[in-house]
Amino acid sequence: MGLYSSTQALLRFGFWLFYHKVHIRNKVHFPAEGPVLLVSNHPNSFMDALVIGAYLPRPTHFLARGDAFKNPILAKIFKAYYMLPVYRISEGKENIEKNFETFDASYDAVAKGGSVLIFGEGLCKNNWDLRPLKKGPARIANRAWNSTEAAQYLAIIPVGLTYEHFEGGGKSVIVNYGTPIRKTDCADILNTPGFTQQLNDRITSALKELAYINPTQQSNSEEHYKMAYAWQQAEGKGEDVLNTIKTHTSSHKGKKRWLTPLHYGLIALPHYWVTQLIAKQLTKGSVFYDSISFGIMLFLFPLYWLFVLALVFYLV
Repeated sequence: MGLYSSTQALLRFGFWLFYHKVHIRNKVHFPAEGPVLLVSNHPNSFMDALVIGAYLPRPTHFLARGDAFKNPILAKIFKAYYMLPVYRISEGKENIEKNFETFDASYDAVAKGGSVLIFGEGLCKNNWDLRPLKKGPARIANRAWNSTEAAQYLAIIPVGLTYEHFEGGGKSVIVNYGTPIRKTDCADILNTPGFTQQLNDRITSALKELAYINPTQQSNSEEHYKMAYAWQQAEGKGEDVLNTIKTHTSSHKGKKRWLTPLHYGLIALPHYWVTQLIAKQLTKGSVFYDSISFGIMLFLFPLYWLFVLALVFYLV
């Protein structure tokens, strides 16, 4: 088992601890071979890439914010996992030109029949809104579909992500794959002045179907708790969660599931609570809270259990 597949297995174990349930829908749309560009919404920072990548059957490149690559050691680790940096103006105008190198690398990946994940909105925000897509997906698609290489067979697959909440473990998440968009589907708009906007409109329409989009819903609001109640009821009854939360008319308010699942074990709850406190101090209310809390929990998990076993042997 290679480094990438081993990490996938480790992440899935971590999700088993951290999430109540991960709903993977319509993964049949992801082809076993050939060039793929996954375009996802971006509600939960690095967690989005982890929860998508952990269940894909082949290695996938994905674009991440450039400031994460400032540390040279971390940069090498990220590149080992096929991560590519995207820089914003706030990270310095001198870095913006590096984005051309990133998009060239993305194109090279699909030209070789690989898979690339891009978060079309660019920025991440912990909410249930869907912001306008950037030019990145259309730029890659236009170049690919106009090539004579394998990239011309590129399939764009919209991926909708929906989180029950953004405040630590115990929640559920939906990863929903859409129908591929291919060159033949866009023959009428390819190489036209409005290509970028029209392709973005098609992807946006797909994402609105694939994810729960509610721009007015705020975390821990009455509306949020009603959605959570509908979600939890649908899971309990084995119903379609996404369809239920999109159409629910419930007036009942659910409770935020903040504890890790029962299989995490009550004896490990101190470990979970400590990792959440550390994450809160490190992130200070930023969009990285979930990602950091998950990472700390998973990294310290074996150390915690070594401590528990040592304590048991000492007491016995």
